[in-house]
Amino acid sequence: VALGTRTPGEALTRIVAALPYYCSHEQVSVQRKPGKYIVSEFFAHRFDPETQHTLLQYAAAMVDRILGLAGDPPPRLEKLEIPPHPTYGVEHLRNWFGERVFETKSRGFTAMIDDRIMNRPFSTAARHRLNPRGVTGAVSLRGDGTLAGSVRSLLVSMIECDQAPTMKRVVAAAGTSART
Repeated sequence: VALGTRTPGEALTRIVAALPYYCSHEQVSVQRKPGKYIVSEFFAHRFDPETQHTLLQYAAAMVDRILGLAGDPPPRLEKLEIPPHPTYGVEHLRNWFGERVFETKSRGFTAMIDDRIMNRPFSTAARHRLNPRGVTGAVSLRGDGTLAGSVRSLLVSMIECDQAPTMKRVVAAAGTSART
């Protein structure tokens, strides 16, 4: 969705616009305020505190990575408010996001980002930074691209994770009915 955008702000705005078409439980917003942008994310599904923290930490890292593609060194977030890890709080996040990481009681994170970072042009379009040579030998996650190949990959994954492969799990992963 963000390939070909000119700035991190444009990339995040396009991601926010497209996300509802791909995901029903992850909610992201970008608001523009004088001199800054506010990026917020939360999950409609309730997770245990450790899982919630890990998911939000990952999402904040993705936002930070998009900002970094414009060439700014870390820390790139003016402020990050995030629910604490139940054991480690937020202190461990300061290694990556700087000193302005704070605990919040909300279910999501809020990041404040300076206008200059959000509006700094990428040196090249994102699609030009992809290295197609690096993935030529990779096997598609969908196997051979057929439903049977996809199910085969899913069954192997279930078995490797010590999950009993059932029809119910396969159709849930496929987003379809058993009859279909």
